[in-house]
Amino acid sequence: MTTLAEELLWEPTDKQALFLAANQDEVLYGGAAGGGKSECLLIDALGIDQSALSWNRYTGIIFREHFSDLADLIERSNEIYPHFGGIYSETKHVWRFPSGARILFGYMSKKKTSNAITAKSTTGLVGMN
Repeated sequence: MTTLAEELLWEPTDKQALFLAANQDEVLYGGAAGGGKSECLLIDALGIDQSALSWNRYTGIIFREHFSDLADLIERSNEIYPHFGGIYSETKHVWRFPSGARILFGYMSKKKTSNAITAKSTTGLVGMN
């Protein structure tokens, strides 16, 4: 029997595991490019420890400053999220899961946009770098 990490060809580093295990509302995770922060955002958005994908009202959002910065994240999510039953809408940039849970990709380059997005009803607000 293969584990999820083997199936997805991903296993967290020690630093990633600390980030994913944190139970604080806000966690800062910095470092150089290629340090695994984006992978952590994709995994954290799944809300595995909280069984978030079983909630039909769960909505997670992954942000970047510019939409073009999302391309690599979206590509990697296409390797991970289908294993959880996710179906991606390329026009809406949203993953939908069997329960009705959603993970969205968005960008916000202006403070005004940031305020508008966080004012909407979201269950999980995940990362921006």
